[in-house]
Amino acid sequence: MLLEIGKLKSLQISLSKIDIESESGIEIAKLKDFENLYEKISVVGLEKVQNAIYAHEANFSEKRLSELELEWGFELNDSRNDMLEKEVLNELKPCHDKLLKLKLMSYGGSEFPKWVGDPLFLHLKHVSISGCKRCTSIPPLGQLPSLKELLIKGLHGVEVVGFELFGTGQAFPSLEILSFDDMCGWKKWSGAAFPRLQKLQIHRCPNLVDVTLEALPSLSDLKLDKCDSGVLRSLVEVASAVTKLDINGISGLNDVVWEYLGGVEELSIDFCKEIVGEKEEEEDNCRSNLLTSLRILSVSTCNNMERCSCPDGIEELTINHCSSMIVVSFPKGGQEKLRSLTIYNCQKLIERGWGGQKTNNRSRMSMLEYVWISGWRNLKSIIEVNCLVHLTELMIHNCENLESFPDTLTSLKKLEIIKCPKLEVSFLGDNLTSLKELSIRNCRRMDACLPGWVWPPNLQFLIIEKLKKPFSEWGPQSFPTSLVKLEIYGGGEDGFQWDSNTSLPSNISLLAFALI
Repeated sequence: MLLEIGKLKSLQISLSKIDIESESGIEIAKLKDFENLYEKISVVGLEKVQNAIYAHEANFSEKRLSELELEWGFELNDSRNDMLEKEVLNELKPCHDKLLKLKLMSYGGSEFPKWVGDPLFLHLKHVSISGCKRCTSIPPLGQLPSLKELLIKGLHGVEVVGFELFGTGQAFPSLEILSFDDMCGWKKWSGAAFPRLQKLQIHRCPNLVDVTLEALPSLSDLKLDKCDSGVLRSLVEVASAVTKLDINGISGLNDVVWEYLGGVEELSIDFCKEIVGEKEEEEDNCRSNLLTSLRILSVSTCNNMERCSCPDGIEELTINHCSSMIVVSFPKGGQEKLRSLTIYNCQKLIERGWGGQKTNNRSRMSMLEYVWISGWRNLKSIIEVNCLVHLTELMIHNCENLESFPDTLTSLKKLEIIKCPKLEVSFLGDNLTSLKELSIRNCRRMDACLPGWVWPPNLQFLIIEKLKKPFSEWGPQSFPTSLVKLEIYGGGEDGFQWDSNTSLPSNISLLAFALI
């Protein structure tokens, strides 16, 4: 089919994928007649090409491609010929006039031909090199004048990334995004500056410990995953403009010099098990007195972290699966800008710092809009959210000792209460005039006031599940005319016996009853 189409000399063709299947790989040679091949082409199975002449006959150097993907087989065995694969890749050099994107996958050579990184590729903006496990060095991609995004992944043989990456002349003049992933042999990174680099990601590089770079003046987004804390320290020392920092599985994080992070606005700390809480009350793991610009803080699965003191001006706070967390505290006035609060599965967290009757923080949390609390064993009361006139979403799950609940939340639009067995309240009705979504599940004391509940007047979505009193004993109900979705699960032994004095609104579009 390729051969026949190739006879149409004036046809402009954009092929998406060519899969080499024959044992010799001769299919690649059939592309020689495609004189007007353009846009994107992906060639898969290049490890089967047994003669570099076939690749030469494809005549890629005359094809004005904008995107080129070259892929060898993932399995790197003894049958793969290092020199042959380098010769094949050399012959597949595309025309440099239009190429914008280059992707090389699972190449089996130990080094790259000279055209990879050639500055004649004036328009090349995106380069991805992955799974080339035999390669011991990275080509001089710093010479590409328009390169904006570079991904290096799975080059297990590379131990040092140095000046060979930068090439000659001004290096990486346009690079904005740089990512290293799965570089298990990488130990040392040194070189010149990245003048325009904005986003840097380093994932799964456990042996990288020596980083000596010049300034990273434009770096604003830094993400490190499963690396040594020394890498973080070295990078933030030369990157003064970082505003977003995401660190995951960093070893030795208790030794990080936090004073370099004064400009960070968004901080995410995940799976950093070596963080240990400070003994003094006035200090903490996140050094709140140093993170003066922090607006968004997320701490997840840091099992040895006992205290988290939030800095002034915090707007979003998430504490998730921190099994040793005891205290989440704020400085005086530090809750005035808090808009979002999520506390999930922190079983040891004491009822202090937010929500309990002991805090007297009525004027300090008035800007909260979103609250999600789950698995907070020690929480007994959230009465003080009465002061939250801006609160629109409130979700409380699996709080086994929660007993009291606010009765006035005038801006609330969504409310979920799930698995709170001690909660016994009568809070519905005219007080929740803005409520549109209500879900109450597995709260076996919350139907004590039935049938006296008055449903919020503007309610649209209602889900009720597993209350103690079966539906047949609810008595007559006055559902609001705004209701469009009603789901009730668990009707009791007698099933769903509808009270003759209960009518459904005419706008209901979804109605579900189930015995569970």
